[in-house]
Amino acid sequence: MKREKLLAAEIGAFRKRRAEVSVCLVYPNVYEVGMANLGFQLIYKMLNEIEGVVCERAFMDTNPTKSIETERKLSQFHIVAFSLSYELDFLNVLRTLRAAHIPPYSKQRTGSPLLVLGGVAAFANPLPYSPFFDIIYIGEAEKTLHELIYLFKKSRQDQLFLADASEIAGLWVPCLQEQRPIRVLVEDLNEIETSSVCLSPAAHFKNMLLVEVERGCPFRCRFCLASQAYSPYRVKSSGVIIEEVARALIKPKRIGLIGAAISEVPDLPLLVQRLSAFAKEIGISSLRLDRVDTELLKTLVGSGLKTMTIAPEAGSERLRDIVNKRIADDDVFELGDAANTLSVKRIKLYFMVGLPFERDEDVAAIPDLVRKLRKIYRGELVVSVNPFIPKAHTPFQYHGMDGKVTLSRKISFVSRQLRKMKRVKTITKSPREALLQGMLSLGDAAVGEAILGMVDGNLVWETAFRSAQIDVERYLGEKPVGSILPWEFIDFGVDSSSLPKSYSEAKRSAQRG
Repeated sequence: MKREKLLAAEIGAFRKRRAEVSVCLVYPNVYEVGMANLGFQLIYKMLNEIEGVVCERAFMDTNPTKSIETERKLSQFHIVAFSLSYELDFLNVLRTLRAAHIPPYSKQRTGSPLLVLGGVAAFANPLPYSPFFDIIYIGEAEKTLHELIYLFKKSRQDQLFLADASEIAGLWVPCLQEQRPIRVLVEDLNEIETSSVCLSPAAHFKNMLLVEVERGCPFRCRFCLASQAYSPYRVKSSGVIIEEVARALIKPKRIGLIGAAISEVPDLPLLVQRLSAFAKEIGISSLRLDRVDTELLKTLVGSGLKTMTIAPEAGSERLRDIVNKRIADDDVFELGDAANTLSVKRIKLYFMVGLPFERDEDVAAIPDLVRKLRKIYRGELVVSVNPFIPKAHTPFQYHGMDGKVTLSRKISFVSRQLRKMKRVKTITKSPREALLQGMLSLGDAAVGEAILGMVDGNLVWETAFRSAQIDVERYLGEKPVGSILPWEFIDFGVDSSSLPKSYSEAKRSAQRG
């Protein structure tokens, strides 16, 4: 869809023209994905609500070098802010800077624009991005966004501006070597609005009002970044959610509830029933199998739910216990029975291969589990199979990542088995891309610089890394448990002893099994 049609179809977007401070918020992926990202929308809204600030947007498929609203060049904005929730989108960040004729290295730039980076992929391990950005947000930007804009208004021409910015909690200024940034978060979700401001038929969730009802996750799966990055677990009051939706200027036909552990929201069936007064369809991001009851499923299906999304992660109960995703096979089968009774059209399942302490029988258990569910459930099954990628600040940060040959073998085996089953659609991720994502997840400044060489030279990443003399095994190989890792200069608010302890517990569990 062309820019003019996209803008005309939007409901709720800001249309400000002039302001003291201009910001372009760039999502380094296509419009469809960016406008389905609630965090991106919340920052867009907050910036436009600050007096004297105009915030426009840019996406990869609407000419990323210019804003979608006014077609102003990125280089003409005071601040260009990128939102990075997926590591591989960093390649698009670098491509955008090159196409916009903005020097990628922060040390090469003078004056505007100020380059700012935020998003969970950035603050979990900001080191690969450190040569390129003036400021990187560590944690939830809502906490200190106003403070940064106020400082920018007051002293952006001051040579000490970046030093002053580094004094704001949650802001890391990479050029200041001695800084120890602190992860910040919003203590009480009831104090901020967490619903999308703009609806679009071209977004992934078409014309759906997205509402964040919680942050973090209480379950502590050992592979999961969200439970660490957004801890402690916080839930928004149902009453506040209802009030926020009621006063929204947008009157949607569909509402989507966003969170990593939706099933844990208190009185969720009642919340869904109350929200049904504002929209015909209520959707949720995913269900945790062992926390779902019949009443909840009936309420969700009655509110328009057509696809149930679940994440067993591993095919065997043994491996689920090791990764601390304590879900039984019977939980999956009971959901299949319930989905039949309620005439649910589709169940989507997420699995990983290459998990720590995985055996071949654990991989074989994935198609076995799907085969058994296929015999029970009459609707369509969609099975997503992805390589495990170690994440910083999680217990599995010490574990090595499987190589390309091993990952390809495992994914090919699962895919072949699933293709033999009727009404099973399989989605897989490239092991090569997963390994590059792993390098960014666990990398440092040298990795970021090598990726710039990859982008500039139009090279495959393996060639670019060899040219830069990057030892992939050093980053993706196993690390001594309890060793000091590069990203631990960040005060992440996590007990430093908890991660090696949890990893050691997983190792003992694997040995027992």
